[in-house]
Amino acid sequence: MKKLFTILLLLIAVATANSQTIGSDIQYVRSGFSDRESSDVYLGLGTGINNYTGLAGLSLNVRIINNVYIQGGLGISTWGYKRNIGLRFDKSDGKGWSFIAGYTNCSGLNNVELELENSMNFKETVTLDLKSKSALDLKASHKWNSGRKNFFYIDLGYSIPLEETQYRVIYGGSINTASEQVLDILSPGGVIIGLGYMFGL
Repeated sequence: MKKLFTILLLLIAVATANSQTIGSDIQYVRSGFSDRESSDVYLGLGTGINNYTGLAGLSLNVRIINNVYIQGGLGISTWGYKRNIGLRFDKSDGKGWSFIAGYTNCSGLNNVELELENSMNFKETVTLDLKSKSALDLKASHKWNSGRKNFFYIDLGYSIPLEETQYRVIYGGSINTASEQVLDILSPGGVIIGLGYMFGL
């Protein structure tokens, strides 16, 4: 956790440095000129549901050839730490659509206390160990230019679970089907909705 916050602070420092160029970029746009540049490396912040950076996290995109990038994400999710690796295919260097396929793994969590229904349909506090779970992410991303190299993006897609949701009850009774469905929702898999900001380095 401390390492993640340290990286976040470093990213904020990078963002502050990048923000100094925004004023000049606005002048270029207003005067009808553009010196929009492409970058081989992008560092970003992201959030969302089943997003590759989790509820809050960092991303790194590195060009490998033409408009193809390796995309990686690291963040915090409802199922522990989230790690993601994938390929991003851009239709163009500027604003527009990208298509991404990626692999996600969430670490799981130990000694999690949740208010769930037991097998008798009564609510009680249950302590669980949530096991690691992986998924295949397929999504489209739309980006809007911001400054010379930066951009905002929105991701839409679907995350396909590669394993069943696994857990172990540490304290409390067995849970019912409705509570198992709650765990399925919290675990990796389902509709992807994400948004973020990328800094071209």
